[in-house]
Order: sequence, then structure tokens, then C-alpha cells
Amino acid sequence: MPAGAIPELRVPLEDADDYPYAMSAIRFVYTGELDDSGAFELLQTRRQASFLGVEGCPKAADAALVELARSRLSGVAELYACRQLLPDPEHDPAAAELRPRLKAACQEALVKRGGYKASEVIKVTVGGSAKAVKAGEVLAWAFPDAPSMFSNPATRKQLMALSSSALEALLSSEGFGTDVEDSVLLLLAEWLANKHMVRGTNADEGKRLCRCVRLCQLSSVYFHGVLPLIEWFPIEEEFDYIAQYREVPDGPALAVLQQAGQRAGYDLTCDWYARSARPLGRSDAGHDYEWSFSREQLEAGLIRPALESPLAKVVAINSFGGKDGVRLISRGFELSRALGPTLGVLRGVTHVQPCRMTVARWDEAEARMEPITLWARKGMHVSVDCGFGGAAALPLLPRGPLPAGGGPEEMAARVAVQASRWAPYLHDGRISGTFTWTK
Repeated sequence: MPAGAIPELRVPLEDADDYPYAMSAIRFVYTGELDDSGAFELLQTRRQASFLGVEGCPKAADAALVELARSRLSGVAELYACRQLLPDPEHDPAAAELRPRLKAACQEALVKRGGYKASEVIKVTVGGSAKAVKAGEVLAWAFPDAPSMFSNPATRKQLMALSSSALEALLSSEGFGTDVEDSVLLLLAEWLANKHMVRGTNADEGKRLCRCVRLCQLSSVYFHGVLPLIEWFPIEEEFDYIAQYREVPDGPALAVLQQAGQRAGYDLTCDWYARSARPLGRSDAGHDYEWSFSREQLEAGLIRPALESPLAKVVAINSFGGKDGVRLISRGFELSRALGPTLGVLRGVTHVQPCRMTVARWDEAEARMEPITLWARKGMHVSVDCGFGGAAALPLLPRGPLPAGGGPEEMAARVAVQASRWAPYLHDGRISGTFTWTK
């Protein structure tokens, strides 16, 4: 470099529009501070900082984004409007931590807002351009689908805290997804029970929420087997009509049926009569849920008649946590968290979403072995209230001799012998594994 020359820092950019955000990232090197800006600018600066390797800047941008979401509703709307700029966890390891933090902050802000008007629009400025987003769409981005809301205790708690108008906006949004409408009705029932509104929901507030359920999209199991049993659902007068309406295909017959419904005073524009299903999917697909239970729980659950069986059976054990733990919902039904039991009387048959369950195992030297993997494939049917699984899903060790006698001490010894057959799956006194919804 010639004497007296001013040093130059040359930075390669992919696009000329990246210049202001690259400059913001470079200024961070000298000041340790980010420029005051919105979600769009922060995400662009973060992207450039990651590209240029500016240490500490992406982390600072993440903190600023979380604070922006938590501090005001418009910040959540800004993030939604430029959500395509959020970093991909597959290419940015730090993004795997950012996304759940951002989602939690957005949920917190949406709950704090409280009331929402029907079809409310939030106006924001993104990248210098004015945009308007619907409140229902923002809510559906933060609470994306019905079944996965049960699987995340923190998210479920926030959803249960939503106001009735917020829940109405969410359920009315075309962006709110589900595996089937049954899970939406179950979610509404949970919310009403949490608000102590299950009884006496003849008030306008309860009726509006019930009318957000797409009854024509319920499975036959839920429509005919569950809905008639729900005393608080205000459908008595229209049930028979909807039962016919949902079965009639588009065409002249449907037109005649619609005319009859209009003459009867039925509101065919409400979601009860929606002919289209919600977006299909669940946001927790691919996420591994860990489960475990102790040897003491296993011994307490051993069923006496199974002592002579080549396989041990256990009663249902809530292995995902306590009453506020993970709940696995598929198509409006909760999966029983148990190993191998026959739980009760057959109530019916339904589909289950494809899933995978693993059970960890170890050899005699305490070295981890390949886990046992159990699959539920697409299109597989399961029994309701009657247990589901393979008869030889978990091979056990050969049974040792059982102590004679029927007293308490002999029975405890018999249970201990039976529990010892589970040794390959016991590690540090616990049986553990994972559960994953597959795509």
C-alpha cells in the first residue's frame, strides 16, 4: 500500500440492493450496535452479517428480532409480512434456535393484544413499502395448525390464553391448518373448557366460535359418533340438514338443497357449510418428542395375568410428562402413551397419521445399541380405546423362575422377575425413546 494511502475494505455482494445492509453489518464491527430498523432491515442485515462472517452480529440481530416481536403487534405483523427472509435452519444452525424463540415472542404479543375485530387488517411498512395483513393470517402463522398445538405445552398455554375474538379470527383464517377438522373441534372444546364455557355456550360469543368449525369437513367418526354427544354445541335444529348437505356432491341436487336451506333460514355462508378443507399438515412433523418412564412405574404397571405371557404388558403410562406435558393428537384422538396394553372396549376405528416410535436399548456392557423402531404407515387404521401395536413389538429376555405363593412379598418378587426381562431397554433406571410424526 503506498505511503499515505487510505486503507480500503472491499466486500463482495450478491446484489447491489444488499449494500445498505452490508454497511449496517460492517458498522456493527466498530460500534457493536445495530441500526434502528424494522423486521425487514434486521433480517437483511442478519443475512449479510452471516455471509460476511461478522461475529456477534447475527446473534444481536436475533435478540433484536425477538424483542421487536415481543414489544408490539406491528412487529409481529412485520415479521409475518417478510417471513420468507427468515433464515433456514438447514443452512444456518443458529436459525434452529431463533425460530422457536421468535414464534414464542409472537404468540406472547398476540395474546397481550386481547381483542380483535372480524377481518381486522394490520398496516405495516416493510422494506419501504406499505403492506396490509389480516390479523387472522398473522394468528395462523403464530399458531399454524390444530393438532400440533397439543404437542407443545408452552404454545398450548398461549393458545388457551387467546381472547374469544382472537380465537375466532384464528379459526376463520384460511391459513389455519389441521390434519382433519376433528382436531379443530377438539381444540375448540379444550379452549371452551379452559375458559369454563363448556356449559351454557348459548351466548353469542360461544355460538360464533362454534360456527367456525367446518362441520362438512368432519370425519364420519366425529360427525356421527362425537358431535351428537356434545351437549353444548348449538346444532340441534340443523344437524339432520347438514348430515345430508355434507354428502351431496356439487350439482343440481346441491342447488335444490341450498335453496331449501335458505328458505328455512339457515346461514349457508358460515363455516359449518364450507365445502373446502383447511390446509393439510402439522407443523411438528419431523420433530422428535422424547418420552421415558422409570422402572418403578414399569413395575407398578405390570398386569398380573401377563406374567405367564412371553411378552410383558404394561398399563398406560403418561411417559411424556405430567398433566401439562406433551399430548399427541391425531385426527381428533389422543394417542395412548403406553407399551403394548389392551386398554379397554373397542369404540371404533380411525386412521392415524404416519408416525415413528423408537425405544432405546443397551447391551450388557451398557453400550447403546440400535433402537427398536415401530412405524405406523399412511392409511393404517387403529382401534379407538382398545390399544394398538404389534404383539412382538418389544422382544424381552427369557423369564426366570417365578417365586411360589400369593402373598404381597411373593407378588412383589414375581413383578421384579418380570420387570428384569426389560433389562435391554432399561438405562439408569428408565425406559426411554422418541416419538415422531412423519410426513
